[in-house]
Amino acid sequence: MREDYQLATASLGAVTTTAADQAAVHDYALAEKSPATRRAYRSDFAAFTAWCARRALDPIPAAPEAVAAFIADQANAGLRALTLGRRVAAIAYAHSLAGLEA
Repeated sequence: MREDYQLATASLGAVTTTAADQAAVHDYALAEKSPATRRAYRSDFAAFTAWCARRALDPIPAAPEAVAAFIADQANAGLRALTLGRRVAAIAYAHSLAGLEA
């Protein structure tokens, strides 16, 4: 799916990749997670990206303190532990797809 490729490459910024690199990222993103998981991760990472934008923070690479503050904010908003865990997993997955350590 195009959205998975965009999730994987949206925050690469000045990093130059070849078409083959981009295709490999796309294929990897499609193969590793189920469609439902990819949809949930896209939504979760979009929430994190929006949260970061409101605070002028970079979502990738995300500072550990930013992730912790995001999760605390989400917990204070009433999200369940399962959802919070999935949001952390989505952030880690986006970093992995971008070739960064989670």
